[in-house]
Amino acid sequence: MKIIVKSLQGQEATIEVTPEMNILELKGLIVNTLGIPVKQQRIIFAGNCLAEGKIGDHAVREGSILHILIKTEEPETTVLRDSTYRFLRQYYNERDSKKVVELFMKRFNQSMTTLSLDDLERIATSFLQDEERL
Repeated sequence: MKIIVKSLQGQEATIEVTPEMNILELKGLIVNTLGIPVKQQRIIFAGNCLAEGKIGDHAVREGSILHILIKTEEPETTVLRDSTYRFLRQYYNERDSKKVVELFMKRFNQSMTTLSLDDLERIATSFLQDEERL
C-alpha cells in the first residue's frame, strides 16, 4: 500500500509499505526518500507517535498521511563515543579511529532503537544484579 509522509519543513514523499512492516523499517524508507536520519524522526499518525510495532497495528491504510517531526540533533559528545575514541587512539591513527567510532556509534544507535521497554528492563535488571554481587 502507498502512504504519504510529510514533514513540517514541506518535504513530502509517497512510500510503498506493507501492514507487516515495522516502524523501524518505515523510518529506514524515510531516510532513503527524504534523507531524515532515523534518530531525528518522530512519526505522528492520527494524533499518536508511532515508535514501536508494525504499521498495521496503528490502523495505517492506503493513502494515509503520516507527519514527520524532525528532532534537533543532540551533541554527539557522549561518554561512550569519547571513551571508544580514546581507546582506539592507542592503537590506530586519528582518521581510522574516527571512522571506526562513527560506524560503531551508528550500529550501537541502530541496535538501541530496536530494543523494547521489556528488553531495556531485562538489561537494567541484569546489570543491577551483577552490581549487587560485587
